[in-house]
Amino acid sequence: MGGDPSRDGVASVLRNAVRLESVFQIAGIVPSHRSEGTTMTGADAATHNTRTVGGRLASLLVGLAVLALAVGGCGGGSAELPTRAPEESASPEVVHGEELVSQSCSACHGQDFRGVPGLGASFYDSTFIQNHTDVELVEFIKEGRANDAPDNESGIAMPPYGGNTRLTDEDLFDIVAFLRTLQE
Repeated sequence: MGGDPSRDGVASVLRNAVRLESVFQIAGIVPSHRSEGTTMTGADAATHNTRTVGGRLASLLVGLAVLALAVGGCGGGSAELPTRAPEESASPEVVHGEELVSQSCSACHGQDFRGVPGLGASFYDSTFIQNHTDVELVEFIKEGRANDAPDNESGIAMPPYGGNTRLTDEDLFDIVAFLRTLQE
């Protein structure tokens, strides 16, 4: 990371809080606080402002909860969040895939990739990963999974591209290459 480790760790936690807020908004748990660009007056405006403030408050509370959990779990004053150390012999694709999973998937699947109860499953020893080809997994990540899909055990939607639509096909195959290393 290069900079102050505690500052880098806090920045990482804040990025994850924003991702988690987006996931909650997609799942309908937290209302979006974005304005639709309409003009309202009277009671409609008051109701809208109350919902907007409520949405912002809920978002702030989610962010603070994530920050508190991350800082509380750091122990010893270091704000670095734990991740799996890549093997020395890991290919550049696997290393890049791990970086992308840490950035794009950890809000639901955990910083240690072992899942978050009620949000996302563990990537370790996953029969889902083991039973699908690389191409099938890339397509799954691209499409996401609806909250009401028959095989969705959490009931929480996985957004297309895990919410990071900037991921390229090459990035997705790197992610799958990393996920394969967790199946041993």
